[in-house]
Amino acid sequence: MSMADGRALQVVRAATIGVALGAIASPPVANLAAAIMLAAFFFVPDWRERLRGFLRSRLGKGVLVFAAALLVATVVAAFNAQGFVGGLKELLRWRTLVLLAIAFAVFDSARWKTRFAVVFIGFTSLAAIVSLLSWFFDWHYGDLPSGIILRNTVTQAMAFAIGAFLAGMLLVMRPALTVRERLLLVGAAMVLLGQLVFLQVGRSGQVMFAILAIVAAALLMRGPRRVLAILSVPVLAAIAFSVSPIMQSRFATAWQELQHAADATEYTSMGIRVVMWQNTVELIRARPVLGYGLGGMEPAYAAHIKDRASGWKAIVTTDPHNQFLAAWVEGGLAGLLAFLFLLVSAARQPAPPAWRPIALSFLVAWCATSMISSHFQTFNEGNLIAILLGVFLAPAGADEPAPQTEERAAATAAVTSS
Repeated sequence: MSMADGRALQVVRAATIGVALGAIASPPVANLAAAIMLAAFFFVPDWRERLRGFLRSRLGKGVLVFAAALLVATVVAAFNAQGFVGGLKELLRWRTLVLLAIAFAVFDSARWKTRFAVVFIGFTSLAAIVSLLSWFFDWHYGDLPSGIILRNTVTQAMAFAIGAFLAGMLLVMRPALTVRERLLLVGAAMVLLGQLVFLQVGRSGQVMFAILAIVAAALLMRGPRRVLAILSVPVLAAIAFSVSPIMQSRFATAWQELQHAADATEYTSMGIRVVMWQNTVELIRARPVLGYGLGGMEPAYAAHIKDRASGWKAIVTTDPHNQFLAAWVEGGLAGLLAFLFLLVSAARQPAPPAWRPIALSFLVAWCATSMISSHFQTFNEGNLIAILLGVFLAPAGADEPAPQTEERAAATAAVTSS
């Protein structure tokens, strides 16, 4: 590969990082970086072989199956209220699958995986510091509350959780770090976790970090250490909850809103979700096989509640705030099964042992938070998970040490100990 060709590959990788940062900070930046990422990919000399490698992978097969289901749902849209054009518009929201494919194809480099993690940690740590200053001086970024400088409360909390998790994973999995590097990572983790526990109102980020920690501990440890690590997470979470007034208030509010959704007289964040879930289930019961086609949620929902609800319960939505219900109501049973197949394919995708636990932790965390939001489909979180899975599930490259067999590891230990 020539120097110019090498630069093209580096541009794609750098643009991929730009998409991830733009997803949590600025949609225009994310879109521009995605355009650069796509255009530069075709200047990489072996792009065809890289793309074929993705399509041959388990993850690639999962994407193909889900893409086929999306195309069928687009055809179904032509026979519903939104029409074929409405289906096409919704299909474009799943362009994140293309970003996933390219990220997987180009991040076959341990060095660039590490760079991705370090840049994300640095960016979110800086954002956490600015957020703290914004909160302290009561400064508002646009229409957002003080202390919120990223896209919204949910995205910011999730970004801080991801940054803290990546910092912790680098500390655990990189024993050759210098003292300075370790201190920086510890400092970043403390700043981000401090924000999550004491200042952030986004419950999804707090729940996400706990899930990330539990899954990573289950994947990285064995025997009694695994049990101890897994059990320690809820204990530490309980301690954090007991010392954090904002966590106590936010989770107590959520519980009250869920309990009183049926008889509530005013709109609440969790109450409206309960209403949306109930109405979406009724829509699915009416058309369980074909669904309503891509983009069909809003017109079908509006027609369903027209004479059945009033006040805040009559709010029309394009998103049932549950990714699995969203896949079923628009894609039908085939859409739901194809989406589940994609998730299973991602979970079964072989990847370098140093990075696979990170990818699987993100996958499980996204599945969990997507029970109350459509985090695979919304712009911020959808772009972010596509990039995270692509980067950390990408195969090993020339700078990635091959995993040792037990025999080879024993031989290496014998030589180095003599």
